[in-house]
Amino acid sequence: MAEKYSLPPNAESLCNSMRALGYSFQAAVADVIDNSIAAGATKIELISPPIKDPDTAYLAILDNGHGMNRQELIKAMQLACKNPSQKREDNDLGRFGLGLKTASLSQCRELIVISLKNGAINIASWDLDEIKREQDWTLLLLDKEETEFQQIISQLKKYSSGTAVIWRRFDRLRTDTGFFETAFREYLSLTAEHLSLVFHRFLEGETKIPRISMELNGTRIKPKDPFIKSSLSSVQNVPIYIRQGKKPDFKDSVVVKSHTLPEQSMLTESDKKKMGLSGRTLSEDQGFYIYRRGRLIHWGGWLGLRKMTQASKLCRVQVDVPASLDHYWLLDIKKSRAVPPKEVTKELKNFLEHLTEGSVKRQTGARNKKVVENSLWQTSVGSDDYSIEINRSSEYLAQFSRELTPEQNKKLSALLTMLELTLPIEWINAQYVSDRAPTFQKDLKVKIREVIATYYDESGPKISKEELVSMLLVNPMFQEEDKVSLVTQILNELENR
Repeated sequence: MAEKYSLPPNAESLCNSMRALGYSFQAAVADVIDNSIAAGATKIELISPPIKDPDTAYLAILDNGHGMNRQELIKAMQLACKNPSQKREDNDLGRFGLGLKTASLSQCRELIVISLKNGAINIASWDLDEIKREQDWTLLLLDKEETEFQQIISQLKKYSSGTAVIWRRFDRLRTDTGFFETAFREYLSLTAEHLSLVFHRFLEGETKIPRISMELNGTRIKPKDPFIKSSLSSVQNVPIYIRQGKKPDFKDSVVVKSHTLPEQSMLTESDKKKMGLSGRTLSEDQGFYIYRRGRLIHWGGWLGLRKMTQASKLCRVQVDVPASLDHYWLLDIKKSRAVPPKEVTKELKNFLEHLTEGSVKRQTGARNKKVVENSLWQTSVGSDDYSIEINRSSEYLAQFSRELTPEQNKKLSALLTMLELTLPIEWINAQYVSDRAPTFQKDLKVKIREVIATYYDESGPKISKEELVSMLLVNPMFQEEDKVSLVTQILNELENR
């Protein structure tokens, strides 16, 4: 008969191993906030006072959730306090029962949790130095009078219940500059931006998702808008439902919705800041945006189903995974990566061409026939190449050519050919890939007036106003609302001079 032998892990060694899971500072904070949302919080505050000494610096993540009594707090501080296969409430963003501890201790050596419930304050702490000394899982239960965090306790008491998670002794914070406070403030700034994207649907108060507010040292964290829903030029497709499970129905469906961003030239700097994280390009952020119970888990990339291309860079596909299908998706402890099951991957692949169609059309310049025929530039795209030529049949050139002699027309044709041959296409591509939008705003009115004035002489217009407007508006440059208004204004000025 086999001998049974209990072999618990070494406390210090396991703690150090768990610290190496690969959490970023931002992802660790987000993991703690998952617990706040699961606790029914509607307000979350990140508090970090001015730093006098790096050893006493701290970050407090405080919420107005339901709080914990002594026994609930002790259980919450236990590693793997919940079974990942256990059924959870719809607003519970946890999975393994590890997040609070592993996320926190990946960034600091001391985790302190202060909780208020039914008027009572309860405090517990994991201190890695204490675990090292005792060589055991020694949880510290503190009295509220002996803690130096009286200000945090006062903040908590503004609410009827709530919890504050405090990180202290940041031994893993990289300070390349050598100035701890400068580096720490930069981490907090990046964290605020990360939270504004990961929890944007909670911050917006989207239907069926609980609204929450977040602050960093009193400054509200505003939601990102990765699909630029606020723009009239942004296009949303009808949702696709992918059903899975033993008894599939629509409530157990993965909901897939494609979003096509506005053309790059129409994106303002404000739009670009709203869409995603600083330093990332449209190309890097194209692809699937996977949400678990409204919380963004994964964004950017096509899960290996297609290449990242310029043609699809305006496409972002929202994928909502319902709580009932949690166990089908491979979710890592950090909740920063989710791998769909094979049946979902297969369906996504089948729909991919349809999902990216809007972006491909916008990127390849597909327009109606009249615009293509009359535009000043003529473009074509093949399977492996593309071409850009001046459209010699455009109405604008035809009007101009009729006033020239045969010799002048010959010279004009040679000049147009030279313009085509010397178009700095590589340089243009480099700017476009870097998400720089072309701009012709400088002296725009003067330039448009110069174009229109060529159709006027001392006796008045050479062609009718309607013909001139029609000729200009077939060019995409003049189809934007502000350009149309400007053309109309210039025409009125010329008529009334």
